[in-house]
Amino acid sequence: MPRPKTVKGKGKEDEVLIVGDEDSADDAPTDAVLKQLSDIKDQVKFIPSLLENMREIKSSMEFFNKLIEENCVKMKSIEQENKQLKEDNEDLTRRVEKLEKEQEEQNQYSRRENIEIRGISQIANENTEDIALKVLKEIDSSIKKEDIEASHRIGNRDRTDRPIIVKFCSRKKRDQVYNDRNKIRNTTTDMLGYTGKNHIYVNENLTQKKRSLMGKINDIRKTKNYKYLWTYNGRIYVRKQQGSLLIVINSEDDIGKIV
Repeated sequence: MPRPKTVKGKGKEDEVLIVGDEDSADDAPTDAVLKQLSDIKDQVKFIPSLLENMREIKSSMEFFNKLIEENCVKMKSIEQENKQLKEDNEDLTRRVEKLEKEQEEQNQYSRRENIEIRGISQIANENTEDIALKVLKEIDSSIKKEDIEASHRIGNRDRTDRPIIVKFCSRKKRDQVYNDRNKIRNTTTDMLGYTGKNHIYVNENLTQKKRSLMGKINDIRKTKNYKYLWTYNGRIYVRKQQGSLLIVINSEDDIGKIV
């Protein structure tokens, strides 16, 4: 309780009794300190939970760091496997391409005794051997039936202009006929007693792949104004004009040679 305080004047009658709180000025800072301490106390009690949260966060970070490291190792392993698979795939691709090339060459080589006669329309009950002999004798009069092993039409049966394939008994005789094929350059079907007035051509018996390549080269030849295009032993040859550079086409990779 506040204690009374006497203030003296000059006379007795001037004395005044003052009742007040002499500790009020000292108590204000104390209350503020207590309040701060209370606030600190309230905050301090959350420290254990914060520390626990930090431990959990640290544990999570360690877990994720370990997971990332494991994934990095796995990724590196996968990259190495992919690299090996890519190398193996490239190696297999090269082997397949090599095998396909060898098979294509073997396929073409197996046709080395063959020629194709084009331009003569098919008729009912025809004898392809007789037709072949009539055409071939225009090239080489010494050709006999004994020189021909087999002959027949090839291609889509719905077409009447299917070529006749002729297989010779010897490659030497075949080459002799093929090399002299230009002797019938101006010969037409009517001149041999057949219908129409179609030019007759003697070509090599190419594989389907080579025939397709020949078609592409022929289109380019016309665009680039190359005059000569022919085949020999399954290889395709192009020449712009007489005496110009001879271009050999073995595959589509060689098409760029035609400029």
